[in-house]
Amino acid sequence: MLASLLLAACGTQRLANSPLPETDLSGQWVLDTAASDDTMRLIAAALPVPKALRPRQEESDSERAPPQRTDDGGRGGRRGGRSGGDRSQSQSPARSPQAPSAWGRLTPRDFVDAFVLPPERLDVAQQPMLVRVGAGDWPRTFQPGDEEVVTLNDRFGSRAVRAGWRADAFVITSQDGARLDVVEQLHRGRDDRLERIVEFHARAVKALRVRSVYRRATAQELQTGQTVGPPLPIR
Repeated sequence: MLASLLLAACGTQRLANSPLPETDLSGQWVLDTAASDDTMRLIAAALPVPKALRPRQEESDSERAPPQRTDDGGRGGRRGGRSGGDRSQSQSPARSPQAPSAWGRLTPRDFVDAFVLPPERLDVAQQPMLVRVGAGDWPRTFQPGDEEVVTLNDRFGSRAVRAGWRADAFVITSQDGARLDVVEQLHRGRDDRLERIVEFHARAVKALRVRSVYRRATAQELQTGQTVGPPLPIR
């Protein structure tokens, strides 16, 4: 029975190689901020509250004592007046608290910004066996429904990337099995719009669901739109 349940669970995660019903997401799109969620507010509410830094401990009396004067006014001798002050100034400053070990050198905010923040411009080129999402230097190319998982290693760690169709929505998943689970969905909305929904789950961060709405770009917007987006799934 347990094996049957596991097989059923795995089957529900499989993505198709074509949309049903047929749909076309192709186009050059720009973010409609007024119709989208307030991403920055949602991110601020989801991030952990930073711990307050402890004030540095008061230096001991011997460290805070002023340098002693010498008979020659501090101009020489073994009891030079600089010795007391130099000891306190040479001490290393207090270190800032490091990010949790689960995040490596990055912070939770780095992960959230990279995967959740919507790019201002989003291009989609859809073909029967190939879907390209992104713009400029940030194209992400997928073979929908490919059973071979793409493994990506970058500054965000190692994760498995899958992509394919779930009904009429194109779905991109990024998972590392321990701290990160991101599901990105693209589907057509009303009035010739494109909608992007990101569901973000990560350690030490509250679950996030952000909906962004895109409209077709004008000729002028195509020349000025920013192209930064989620990390590339392949190199």
